[in-house]
Amino acid sequence: MALFDRILLAHGLACVARNFPPSALFARAGEALPPEAVFLSVGQPRVYGFPRPTVTSAVTDPLALQRFLEGAEGPGEAALRLSPAESDAMRRLIEASTPVDREGPLLLVALPPS
Repeated sequence: MALFDRILLAHGLACVARNFPPSALFARAGEALPPEAVFLSVGQPRVYGFPRPTVTSAVTDPLALQRFLEGAEGPGEAALRLSPAESDAMRRLIEASTPVDREGPLLLVALPPS
């Protein structure tokens, strides 16, 4: 690769990292996740370059958790808005998750296969 091409590539990668903060986490996820992993994105609809199949909402879709979070003073108040069945399911999901990696406010967790 010519020097000019390497400079352009380095500049392009720096622009991606600056303008799309999840890119660093996504790059590391390829090494941290098993090949059969499927990625569910909650609250981050941009999954460009994620190294596994992804499931996410479109930018124009309302957030799945919006009805619980909107206007809540904190996590405790949001949790009180869940029905008993939703609360139990959310608790089981959180207990079953294993943190894999973090980049700023983004957290990558692994869930057991269903």
